[in-house]
Amino acid sequence: STKFEVRSYREGVVRIAKFEKGILVSDTTEKTNLYIGGIIAVCVGKAAEIVFDNCTNIGNITKTAESVARDAYVGGVVGVISGATDGSTNDTRKTVTFNNDTANRGSISTKGTVSSLIVGGIFGEFKYYVDATFSGPATNYGTISHAGTSTNTSTVGGVIGRIIQGVTVKAFI
Repeated sequence: STKFEVRSYREGVVRIAKFEKGILVSDTTEKTNLYIGGIIAVCVGKAAEIVFDNCTNIGNITKTAESVARDAYVGGVVGVISGATDGSTNDTRKTVTFNNDTANRGSISTKGTVSSLIVGGIFGEFKYYVDATFSGPATNYGTISHAGTSTNTSTVGGVIGRIIQGVTVKAFI
């Protein structure tokens, strides 16, 4: 059975989130970007501050779709965290705090053809004016594999797949 647990949520604060069933994405013919996260696929918008407290993905993430016309962003916990919708400095700078443990314990497996593939064991991508602070460990225990091609770019990281434009990351462990 699928288990998803969020013990509390209040204005951008997620406390003790856990996902225990795998995610399978197959047979997509979408002409747009594909976002996959063990707990959250995309975190973008007007909230200036977001707090994650004890977030763990235990389920496996599998993308079996043979092709996606654009980019695929995959993260064991979060696919993409973005402070702006389009890279503009006019949007609100986003502050993201990860308290206690942030972990991915599931495997991440992708296959097929994409324009760009961005995969991170915990986070696929941080982009556009995000200040991220870790006050506890961020650990990927799962394996990451890709069988296929990307016609543009591939980036894979054990914890973070890619960081672009105006992002700061601080760790106090």
